[in-house]
Amino acid sequence: MNKMENDYRPIENAAGKTSVEMANAQKYIFDLNGWIFLPGLIAVER
Repeated sequence: MNKMENDYRPIENAAGKTSVEMANAQKYIFDLNGWIFLPGLIAVER
């Protein structure tokens, strides 16, 4: 189980890399649409 910060956001992701907080604009788009487009998140090879 990942360590959690006070805001319940994981400190590390499943790969053990440090997670980053979404920007306010990203949170707004997610709340508005229920999804968010993150280009380059998954390598093309996959």
